Amino acid sequence: MRNNRTDLIFFLLSLLLVVLSVPANAENLRLPSSVVDYRLGLLPNTGDDIFVEFLGGSQKTWGGSDTRDGGEAYGGGGIVKNVHFDRGLQAGIRVGFRPTRSLLVSLALTHSASMVSWEGFFPAIGSASTFQGGAISTALLTNVAIDAFRSDQLSIRPFLGLGIARNRLTEVIESDSTGGIFISKVESGKRTSPIAQIGVELNDALSPATTLTLYASATHLGEFGTGETRWRNIGVRPIKPYEINGAWQLAVGVAVSVRF
Repeated sequence: MRNNRTDLIFFLLSLLLVVLSVPANAENLRLPSSVVDYRLGLLPNTGDDIFVEFLGGSQKTWGGSDTRDGGEAYGGGGIVKNVHFDRGLQAGIRVGFRPTRSLLVSLALTHSASMVSWEGFFPAIGSASTFQGGAISTALLTNVAIDAFRSDQLSIRPFLGLGIARNRLTEVIESDSTGGIFISKVESGKRTSPIAQIGVELNDALSPATTLTLYASATHLGEFGTGETRWRNIGVRPIKPYEINGAWQLAVGVAVSVRF
């Protein structure tokens, strides 16, 4: 329960940061001409500055592991192999503004979830286990985008992002690889990782204030990991965590933005 409350607080604080980033009106974000002169020659914006975007789509994550000593000590150390993430869902909100006609800056909060599995091999005792659980990632990103092509109706916009992610492994169940017999429930764990993102958007202006967007992105999510205990029929036992390293996520989806 404490882990769930902590994650809820983290999510709500991140959402509050997004909301507070919106000023009371667009005039507060218009840059003076003395600053715009340094914007690589881009013209200052003369239209709607502020936008709020709601996004949702599908995502697929990949990752590996360098864990060679996971699990209880008596097993001689578990070697993690065959990490697999199922396809999952992504949802989020983004708030931003246009300092110039072609440049956009935004703050995005996204939430992704999928199932994950891996195998643990224990050479010292000649056994193997299968692990299955949930992989959840909550990310806070600062994005910069530029209109590579723009007409009255359509625009193509590549973007880059940097931020942090809270990555969780939850409800992890260990079972015997051969018979599928329950062995233990592994403690949930969380990792905080710096992340980077690259992507592209195709935008269609539905009205002067509303835009429909198709997006695709690739994000380096960093690390996932379990906790340091597991529960089995003899009680709670300490373990060395199982780690998933170098996770990447590809996402595609649809977004609707409203300008103010």
